[in-house]
This record gives sequence, C-alpha cells and structure tokens, in this order.
Amino acid sequence: MNDHARWSTRVHTAAYDDATSTWTVSIGPADGDRPVETLTADAVISAVGLLNEPSIPRIPGLDAFDGPALHTARWDDSIDLAGKRVAVIGTGGPARCSSSPPHPRPRIGSPSSSGLRSGRCRIR
Repeated sequence: MNDHARWSTRVHTAAYDDATSTWTVSIGPADGDRPVETLTADAVISAVGLLNEPSIPRIPGLDAFDGPALHTARWDDSIDLAGKRVAVIGTGGPARCSSSPPHPRPRIGSPSSSGLRSGRCRIR
C-alpha cells in the first residue's frame, strides 16, 4: 500500500464516477493552494486527522488578547503552561489541553472551557 500512498499532499477535489467506478482526484503539495496533478484511482483513503486545518472563531476582543493563543493544529510545546490560567474554547481544545502522551497534560492553574467550536487554548 505504501507504494501508492501520497504523503504531505493536499486534495483539492475528489469526485466519484459511477459509470467507471473510479475516483478522479486533484492533488498538490500540502502547503500549496493549487492542484498540480490529477489522479484516477479505484479507492481513496483519507488520513488527514480532524485537526489539520485551524478553524478560528470570530470572538470579539480576541485580537486584543495579549497572551499566547494556540490551536490544536498548530500547537507550540515551547510555551510553559505551569501555573497559568488556561481558557479552552471548543470541542477539540479540551482534548488537546488535557491529552495523554505523546502530549502530556500540562500543569495549569485554572482551566476553564466554553462550547464555542474551535480547538483553541488562550493562556494568561
């Protein structure tokens, strides 16, 4: 299977053709914004993970927040959370901010969470 895998690749479109029972898939580099190749395949296996692209909610005042703001898709392990007050926003955030190895649960001062849909952690 590895011979047919495409790693670090962005799928721009994928369309199934009932008449031929095949997929037509436009792909490009993971950091690119344009497809550079079109493939035809019998099967497509997606393995992107749920948090590969940040979705940042529009929260009034977020741009004025002076502490670090992290997203689960762009986590910064160099930030020391020991003793910090951490606000966890969204459904993905709590999983990351209280996860198990390989990302150990940070020792934080006062965790709080909200129901907004994003995987962000705000730290003071």
